[in-house]
Amino acid sequence: MISIQSKKKQNIYLFLILIFSSILINKTYYFNHDALLSALVINNNNLYIDESNLFFIAHNSSPSFLFNILSFLINRSVSIEAINESLTFISIFFNLTGIYLISKLITSSTTLSILISLTTILLEKNFGNLDYPTLMFSGHTSGLIAYSLCTFIFGLLTLRNNFYAIFFTLLLLSIHLVIGTWMLGLLILFIFFNKKEKNKNNIIKIILISLIITVYYLSFSFDYKDLPFEFNQKDYDDYFTYIEAHRTNYGNLKDFHYEYITWTIILFTLLLLLIFFDFSDEKIINYLKILIASIFFSFLIYLTYKLFPQIFPDFIIRMIPQRFFLIHSVIGFPIIISIIYKLINILIINKKIKKNYSYYFIMIVLITHLIQHNDRLYKKIENINLIKNEKKNEYSFWKKVRELNLDGYVLTSNYLCKKTLIYSKLPLLFCFESIDYIPYFKKLATPTKIITQKILEIPYSDLKYKNVGGISEYDLKKIYENKNLNNWKKIKDEFGLNTVIVPKDWNLNINNLILNDKYKVYVIK
Repeated sequence: MISIQSKKKQNIYLFLILIFSSILINKTYYFNHDALLSALVINNNNLYIDESNLFFIAHNSSPSFLFNILSFLINRSVSIEAINESLTFISIFFNLTGIYLISKLITSSTTLSILISLTTILLEKNFGNLDYPTLMFSGHTSGLIAYSLCTFIFGLLTLRNNFYAIFFTLLLLSIHLVIGTWMLGLLILFIFFNKKEKNKNNIIKIILISLIITVYYLSFSFDYKDLPFEFNQKDYDDYFTYIEAHRTNYGNLKDFHYEYITWTIILFTLLLLLIFFDFSDEKIINYLKILIASIFFSFLIYLTYKLFPQIFPDFIIRMIPQRFFLIHSVIGFPIIISIIYKLINILIINKKIKKNYSYYFIMIVLITHLIQHNDRLYKKIENINLIKNEKKNEYSFWKKVRELNLDGYVLTSNYLCKKTLIYSKLPLLFCFESIDYIPYFKKLATPTKIITQKILEIPYSDLKYKNVGGISEYDLKKIYENKNLNNWKKIKDEFGLNTVIVPKDWNLNINNLILNDKYKVYVIK
């Protein structure tokens, strides 16, 4: 028997390994996180003096406790770089730890579980994308943190104490209402299955914190009612037909993701086999039932939406119902590997073989797989220096921009939206990269359509690339380069646009190019 003290030491070492691994992996990535835009807008600090600006309204109306946390950190003078790195680190840690805990439950092997989790994260192994992408490493912060929290919560449910699972599920609910609601349902189902344990306190905690979160979201619903716009169904339909991405699978809703579905069927079958052949522990069986329930019902929703989207009410469509089927994407392969190990081990025990050949077999397979992808691992190491140099170049450019003491609104390419707002602290007139906030704030369909067509002078129907969630970089470059100086002056007079910042290979018909460095900076006069 392992003593309590030894177990505590082992847990500390494990925690340090997971933390240290997350830090190292984090060094190989760098993202400018979307959440910082909303946080800076919420924080405002005279960034948007005119609060009727549409970009300000869209981001200021977006409910997520994450934005409030980041706004608080910005107010406390925490550096943007530290916040960016922390957000990526947190998502890596959540994924790594969640995968480890799930693998440990099934395999009972600490070493094997660590190797499974590291292989999954280092090689970015997942079932792939659906109508909504699998976000393992991304600057799309809300989805990134939400899905990594799902993995972490699935891991926490393997522990005997449900308090942490409850806490992080309710945290998820405050960060991402849709994904949080799904995980809350699974958590309640898990507690219901474990009736023998004293769960009254857990239920009371869930109810109390859920009430607080409900009040938080209700405050935003009142803000929505105060939006100074009228809802126009045609403008909303035009957005949905030509711009909407995830709810229409980029314009091809009837396309099925057969590879993803195949891997899911394999996962589902292995979970059933494991319950059939092993585990007398009722709590472990109940845990596996939760995974099975999540996979089954999310697939049912995915399939039904693909085949009969017309039966779904508008408020369900706005949630992107297919996204629930994505929740097991990251944990899928680790569970498959863990179950294969367990089933082989059961066979070996039944054959009365003393040596644990299944352990060595899976270890060899994983190590061989890592060696086969050594080029990807090498590139990750190279990224550390590349990121360092890139940061220096970015810092140098944006320092020059700040020294120009520009005023008025700025228009940029999609690629430069985040960087411009974050590093120059200049207010964006608008960003065309992502206007898929519209399903959540339907009243913004009309003003978004108006400002898009006034600035770009092109209807949604004439865009080359449709159903990408916004205006593509290709379309934007072509439109910007085709504008003459009078067109730009017209936008300046109507919207207060003074500056345009674009990539170096964009050539605009604005004769006042004041900075031609990493990017180009034009001032309209």
